Amino acid sequence: MLTQLFLRHFATIERAEINLSQGLTVLTGETGAGKSILMNATHLLLGGRANTQFIRTGAKRAEIQATLRLATQSNAYTWLKQQELELDSDVGVSIGVDLGTSNHKATENVEYQECIIRRTLSSDGRSQVYINGRRTSLHNLQHFAQHCFQIQGQHEAYSLKSEDKQRELLDAYGNHLTQLTQVKTHYHIYKQTHEQLQHIQKLHDAEQAEFTLLEYQIAELEELNLEADEVELLNSEYKTLHQHDSLKTECYQALECLSGDRNVISQLESLESRLNYLAEHHPKGNDICEYIKQAHIQLSEANTELQQLSGYFEPDEERLQHIEKRLDKIHSTARKHKVEAHELYNTWLHLQEKFQHNHDRQNELDQLKKKRALQEQDYQAAAKQLSTSRQQSALALSQKITQLIRTLGLTHAVFSIDLSSDSNMISGHGQDKVTMLIQTNPGLDQGPLHSIASGGELSRIALALQVICAEKMQPATLIFDEADTGISGSTAEVVGQLLRTLGEHCQILCITHLPQVAALGHHHIRVSKQTSNQSTNTAFDTLNQEQRIQELARILGGVHITATTLAHAKELICA
Repeated sequence: MLTQLFLRHFATIERAEINLSQGLTVLTGETGAGKSILMNATHLLLGGRANTQFIRTGAKRAEIQATLRLATQSNAYTWLKQQELELDSDVGVSIGVDLGTSNHKATENVEYQECIIRRTLSSDGRSQVYINGRRTSLHNLQHFAQHCFQIQGQHEAYSLKSEDKQRELLDAYGNHLTQLTQVKTHYHIYKQTHEQLQHIQKLHDAEQAEFTLLEYQIAELEELNLEADEVELLNSEYKTLHQHDSLKTECYQALECLSGDRNVISQLESLESRLNYLAEHHPKGNDICEYIKQAHIQLSEANTELQQLSGYFEPDEERLQHIEKRLDKIHSTARKHKVEAHELYNTWLHLQEKFQHNHDRQNELDQLKKKRALQEQDYQAAAKQLSTSRQQSALALSQKITQLIRTLGLTHAVFSIDLSSDSNMISGHGQDKVTMLIQTNPGLDQGPLHSIASGGELSRIALALQVICAEKMQPATLIFDEADTGISGSTAEVVGQLLRTLGEHCQILCITHLPQVAALGHHHIRVSKQTSNQSTNTAFDTLNQEQRIQELARILGGVHITATTLAHAKELICA
């Protein structure tokens, strides 16, 4: 609830301190007195766009400050705590509400906290926002203020033409918060999986474009059946086979030295015989003989190995041709893949990995589709439950609105709500298209508000919806900007009664030109403009009973107040 509004150097206000109470507060004043200033100030408190034209002439800065009284269980206070913007001092008080009227419904043992929001406008165009003394962002102010204020004017009445607004009002009346929360929860779970699936599907589709080529390449490499080091081994073997003739010649020449005519081995045998004689006559001879003996043994073994090796180097043209063909095929395949022959085996492994990855991607897609299908079932169940509840609420709300708008001058009007559900639609607000319909007179077709209802009719329907939904919507402060435009007489009195009834559930501020509405306020503030010494100032005065009678008489009769208008004013207040 708004308990005080402080304005300094704002528009035509030098300084104003407006104390407000629970219930219906009416604001009246002559045209041009400055009643719209309250609306402009509230728009700024709601986070509206700042304009240096709001700064009083001659001042450098304008200031708006609102003091609020918040129930600690309210959405507004919960938001403050989440943002750590609540007052540092613990000033919660357990009270039964008694804030200026004995007619509203009291809420006992409710704990409240004070909150102060302030906004300043500088002549250089800068704007600063404070919540409980802490500087914060305009974005934060907008989020917080939406829990505290609602403005109902001609523009807001026109918002009834929006299907989203119509759906919100129906859900508020039907108290569908629990069902809506379930729908939103399942929707966000489904949406997350759906977006993940779309992302994976997009990647998969891009990969599928080369999948056929990938299959062909792998099949070709599988047919080649390349081994890890095959290219290196084949090159080595090819080089060896190609050199067999020269290697065989070298072997023969070496064998000739070892075992041919005048060969080394025969000479060693002769040398060994001579040294045996030396060994018999000198001690060192034995050692020398042993050396020669070992050399003879090793050369004999070398001779045997060379004989075997020379047989290995027999020409093998068939094997050589086989290797050449194999290497040609490997090099040809490598060129297709634009790699070197020795890189082909790793290329094969890489292609197999890509193929497996593609296969895994398909499995992932299949799993995500199953997961999404289950999540969609959960969503459909929650959405169906919400639709059923909406159908029931729509019927009850239609009957109540029809009854109420008939008391507001729409004597023969019939209001109804049409719900059409689309099981293929998946959204955070369910599957229902909510359309509010109106038949203004018998014999006329019933149609949607946006094409049938006039501005005045929309205002009355909006007021009726606010009254009926107020108890369940629980707005903190509702501000009506001339909600009585276009009405008079008994209808005006009904509007006043409705606003007063609405004030039983929340704080109402209403700018009005109608005495029937003004007379029904729990509180009355007169807005006046005073001019002196070429300076203009707007003042806000809370009226007592006698002052209210005078103000009502002015509204009834104009500048010249007569005994008749005074009597009529008293009659209105006492009615």
